[in-house]
Amino acid sequence: MKILIICLVLAASNLLSAQEKSTLTVLVENIPNNQGEVLMGVFTENTFMKAAPNYSTSLPITNNKVKFVFENVENGTYAASCFQDSNGNQKNGF
Repeated sequence: MKILIICLVLAASNLLSAQEKSTLTVLVENIPNNQGEVLMGVFTENTFMKAAPNYSTSLPITNNKVKFVFENVENGTYAASCFQDSNGNQKNGF
């Protein structure tokens, strides 16, 4: 069964200029089982639900959680969306 997990991640910095980059870490917990992997996309306001994610990856599930680490992310505000892909077809089933 596909589980849709939507995470909203706000990563804003008032101290750093827009040209600087940071590491963004997103922890997804309480995944019902360890089957398959979790696909994660990180979007800006301009790309969310409109275009491909600005940053994306997938990771296998271990101990019902996944920890995503995105390096060199431009400072700003982002939304993250992820889902469990239990059968490896890269579709969330919704």
